[in-house]
Amino acid sequence: AEKGGFDHYMLKEIHEQPRALRQTLSGRFDIDAGTVDLDLDLEEAYLNSVEEIQIIACGTSNYAGRYAAELLESVTEVRTSVEIASEYEFDGGRDPWRTLVVAVTQSGETADTLSAVRKAKQAGARTLAVTNTLGSTVTREVDDSLFIRAGPEIGVAATKTFASQVATLSLFAVYLGRVRGSISSAEATTVLESIRALPGAVQQILDDENHIREVAEEHGDSNAFFFIGRRFGHSVSLEGALKLKEISYDHAEGFPAGELKHGPLALVTPETTVLA
Repeated sequence: AEKGGFDHYMLKEIHEQPRALRQTLSGRFDIDAGTVDLDLDLEEAYLNSVEEIQIIACGTSNYAGRYAAELLESVTEVRTSVEIASEYEFDGGRDPWRTLVVAVTQSGETADTLSAVRKAKQAGARTLAVTNTLGSTVTREVDDSLFIRAGPEIGVAATKTFASQVATLSLFAVYLGRVRGSISSAEATTVLESIRALPGAVQQILDDENHIREVAEEHGDSNAFFFIGRRFGHSVSLEGALKLKEISYDHAEGFPAGELKHGPLALVTPETTVLA
């Protein structure tokens, strides 16, 4: 928990993302066999019976969950929804015995997420925590836990934990897809190869830090920032806008790319930066 020569903790944690991702992925998959081992206690018979996955989370964790939901539905063929934890109710005629509730929380102490977990358990659903913190409250209340292994995060605005949450949930999607037989070993290997490349890909971006600084200075006087993306890019655009709001106190919003023309375009001026 020291700055290690960086000006502040958030900058340090931005640069720790490749190492955090390597820790997240280490020893968890066999790329040649297309298999994932997450050391989960949820029985395979139960995972095969699941008809719906509900992801509950707040803020950054919610956006990581949205990314995961896209991937889970595509590789597991299980209906997946993402709920803001503070708004969560277990309703809508769902069968609790066939619903897996996945709580995503960096600290494992997020009050709204803990409250949502308790509602899910009261309804009779099985629960899984995706968290960074061993021994946290959520790990004691759920049926099973999956750790993102990102290491300590001091900065309030989560950076490396978002990347590690996405990577961990992506591994879970491949794991569940293989358990349920919805993807082949070859298809799993293709996804796992992309996941394995993440630390190096992030490092390439960080190596371009000086150029990123120049772009930031060029757009520093913008009166608003709109982030747009499709499918997986949508959740990333929401997270990007949240980060910019938290850190710069400037106005920023994230949209599905196709929605920019359905209203928000009215706010775009020559002083607006749009990030795609």
